[in-house]
Amino acid sequence: MPDNLRVFIIDDDYISNIVTENILQRVDIPGTIHTFQNPMEALQFLQASYADGNRPEGQDLIFLDVLMPLMDGDEFVAELEKIPGLSQSTTSVVLLTGSEYPYHTKKFQQFSSIKAHLIKPLTEEAIAQLLQQLYPA
Repeated sequence: MPDNLRVFIIDDDYISNIVTENILQRVDIPGTIHTFQNPMEALQFLQASYADGNRPEGQDLIFLDVLMPLMDGDEFVAELEKIPGLSQSTTSVVLLTGSEYPYHTKKFQQFSSIKAHLIKPLTEEAIAQLLQQLYPA
């Protein structure tokens, strides 16, 4: 697993963000964790980090709620993938949903940065399996 992950939790539900962050800390995920309730603020943060040809070191791991009032997950990923300099090979989006259905729709399958789908509530075991899948030793 990369030592310098930039982890983003983007969910309009404050409690879900706290739970996800706590689980990530318990599985000892390396790197920094950034939490956003507003997907537009998260997008602006990511755009700014890639501005002027800059390329942040490491890899981005984004836990993204699918259903949010200001910007749905598919809208967020569509804008994310337009960021100049952002590489889908170093950016992994993990969709967070309450069911299996949203991930299997065509609107999510078109995005190469989406690497996985987890059903809430998250567990340490699910996160550990995900990390092993995304970053095999």
